[in-house]
Amino acid sequence: LFSFQRKVKIQNVFVVENFEDFNEKVVNSPIPVLVDFYADWCGPCQLLGPRIEAKVNGNNGMVLLAKVNVDYAGDLAMDYDVKVVPTVLAFKDGNLVGRFEGDHPDDYLNDFIADIIEK
Repeated sequence: LFSFQRKVKIQNVFVVENFEDFNEKVVNSPIPVLVDFYADWCGPCQLLGPRIEAKVNGNNGMVLLAKVNVDYAGDLAMDYDVKVVPTVLAFKDGNLVGRFEGDHPDDYLNDFIADIIEK
């Protein structure tokens, strides 16, 4: 007899496309979630995106990253008063606990993520 154990792997980085998805994966998450509002045509977004993904992946599941393309989820961006891209919001226990706009140096990103995990 063989026993199969199923491991559920939580995806550290995922895409959110609508309010239902956002509520399920971000607001209801037991793990803090950063939300990267970006656009494909945005230069600073192209710089920030891979760096913040690498930092989230390097935190061993202590924080997650939701990617929201404002060209496809503009209503979600408006709901959270996102006026420029990139904008990163931080949610913990369903609450908005931090935000920043634009690209930032690695030290800033490290401190921002550490602060969200520790809150």
